[in-house]
Amino acid sequence: AVEAVEAAAEALDLVEPRNLRVMRTTTSTEGETLLSGGGISDSPIPARLVTIWFESAEDGMFRGEAREVPAAIDDVAFLRRLGAEVMAGPRHPSLLRPFPEGWTLRAAYRLADGLAVLDLAPPAPPAPTPTPEPSETPGAQPKPGAPTPTPPATPVPVATEPPKRWETGASEELGAAQSLVLTVTKNLPAVTRVILLVGGEPVETLAGHVDLTHPILPDLA
Repeated sequence: AVEAVEAAAEALDLVEPRNLRVMRTTTSTEGETLLSGGGISDSPIPARLVTIWFESAEDGMFRGEAREVPAAIDDVAFLRRLGAEVMAGPRHPSLLRPFPEGWTLRAAYRLADGLAVLDLAPPAPPAPTPTPEPSETPGAQPKPGAPTPTPPATPVPVATEPPKRWETGASEELGAAQSLVLTVTKNLPAVTRVILLVGGEPVETLAGHVDLTHPILPDLA
């Protein structure tokens, strides 16, 4: 819990917490913990035990990784936190990171009938490469009577070939999707299905293998 609050403070650009300590821990299924204010809060900071699901590098089975995160004010904020934890990857070396570096969670929503929406953001495309300006001969002077040369136009950036969203195999893509779905449904029992978007838009797939045109059900297999 202490590490979770310290990480959250760093992400929010707050002052470094001082003398954080656990004040109370419950033994309920939600595993709630109460921390001291640590100099960044006027009141004690609640934390919550969650399980983030990742594939095992050894046998490809999904394993739950327990960690504590700052308690959320509502289910939507909690849903965003769960998605962000998955995108950040596992802490144990025997578990596989589901998404490549650069992928992030853009937004998250709760809908009726047990549906949740996770909106993913792929890595930003590379910056366009500007065309080089024509070089001038140092010390060159125009001849008398010659027309004044026209200054070169501002170079127009040349867009590089847009990168593919993700080049990976079917197993890796399915594992990434299920890491999100399992994490959400296991920690939010009211959610039974998850819709994945990319950049705020519906997509057919992440990498060409998993069908994202319908809500995804959790599957530990």
